[in-house]
Amino acid sequence: MNNGPYTPPAPQSGAGIPPRFSGVNPPPAPKPRLFDRKAEDVAAAIITVILSILGVSALLWDGLRLGYTLTYDALFILSTAYMLRKGSRPAPVPLILGLLSLICSWSFFITSNVSVRLVALAATAFGGVVWLASLSGSRSSGGDFGTLGLFFGSIIRALADLPRALASLFSKRDGKSSAAGKILVGVLCAVPLLFVVVPLLLSSDLAFSSLRDRLVGDVGTIFQKIVLGLIVSVFLIAGLFSLRYGAERSRVPASGKGLSALSVGAFLWALDAVYLIYLFSQLAYFFSAFSGILPDGYTFSYAEYARRGFFELCAVAAINLAVILAAIAASEKKSGGIPWGVRLPALFTVAVTFVMIGTSAAKMIMYINVYGMTVMRVCTCAFMLWMATVFVAALLRLFVRRLDVTVTAAVSGLLILAVLGVGNVNSFIARYNYDRYLSSAKVDVQYFADLRDEGVPYLCKLADDPDPDVSSQARRALREALPAYFDGAARHELVNIDLDTYKALKRTRIGLGTISRCGETAYAALDQYAADHDGFVTL
Repeated sequence: MNNGPYTPPAPQSGAGIPPRFSGVNPPPAPKPRLFDRKAEDVAAAIITVILSILGVSALLWDGLRLGYTLTYDALFILSTAYMLRKGSRPAPVPLILGLLSLICSWSFFITSNVSVRLVALAATAFGGVVWLASLSGSRSSGGDFGTLGLFFGSIIRALADLPRALASLFSKRDGKSSAAGKILVGVLCAVPLLFVVVPLLLSSDLAFSSLRDRLVGDVGTIFQKIVLGLIVSVFLIAGLFSLRYGAERSRVPASGKGLSALSVGAFLWALDAVYLIYLFSQLAYFFSAFSGILPDGYTFSYAEYARRGFFELCAVAAINLAVILAAIAASEKKSGGIPWGVRLPALFTVAVTFVMIGTSAAKMIMYINVYGMTVMRVCTCAFMLWMATVFVAALLRLFVRRLDVTVTAAVSGLLILAVLGVGNVNSFIARYNYDRYLSSAKVDVQYFADLRDEGVPYLCKLADDPDPDVSSQARRALREALPAYFDGAARHELVNIDLDTYKALKRTRIGLGTISRCGETAYAALDQYAADHDGFVTL
């Protein structure tokens, strides 16, 4: 009987039947998980790119004025709104640092002091990063460098997450390229070909070449701004994505183990013995500094006396602070507290540092009373005030376990910087020196010119001073300053000009990005001087 061709039975799955080719084809390795890109992530990335280009332009082309202030504040507000979607509650210290960074950002608009603005550039970045890190749920690891660890840890994590952030931005959730990623790849592939085609078109057509000649300057500048802004935006976007989607970092409890208190205390006492000998050798200089007179037989001037040893003081203070914090961190803890064998020599080290800071401050005050204020002298006093605040925190740290010295350093530093910047240290110095001249007839006319925008209004006043020497110096300084305020005005053309010629001069600071409060005050003083004299007589 023919039952047809034999058909083998289909394989049955069940117990006792081993899987075929088991172990020959291993399962594919899982792809690294991308960030959960959403619509708000793409929107935040686009806005960050725009603000990065504007920020680079304000930083490198507009001279850190109103443009950078507005760009930083907009980026701060955008990033805060973007991070607040996680619903985390910010800690008080990061909130204070964030608000102070916003206040410090207005230093770029208010003052022309280069040193203050450069320090504010770094300080605003520090306060902003710590603030955003706290919104992400990150917490400092505790200890005396917890805030610094939070800042640098956020930077390191952002760099580590850079490839994943870019892949998330230009890929779908399954890892395949999105439309935006494909478009970007196509544009990048066309760039090398454009370097070949564009020169050929320039050489083949006169009209196209003439258009290049008219636009190449502006186009080249815009291209540089865009390229640099894109580079900066890559790191900012990576940082935002890393903070938003990164895992929460928990606080690490401090361990009670460490070096013997006898060893750490002996190390500190050896250092303090040298300081004790130094104090005895400097007693005469200390009393002279606090009394406001030079020591008997002292051959140096007031300036040399005030400056002598200041930079060495800064180095010694930094070493002392590092030694105290290292001793606290390295010594063994009993019930979480610092043993008295470490606490006593550390207290003596702090006391010696206070004496050094007080002596240097007294020297500087004496120097200012004799010669007047300068930016360097005022900033030096501000720096000594900051050091004193930090060492007060170090003193309290010996008794308060939870105190973070770096938090005190960061908050006090930003606060002092905000006073110098928003309070406009240059304007304060110019007003002080002008009032001092009216009461004592002592004046350094050239230093008003060194104060830049803030010194111009007082140069206009001194140009009409009854003293012919002072008036001549002020007019000469104004002639040297005018080219910085008016475009294309050569110095020999600004000797004697009538009012109509002055009004026809084109200002160098036009546009929102280059506006500053001190600059507008200088322009107003120049305009008023020209109107009062029916022109601008500089000789």
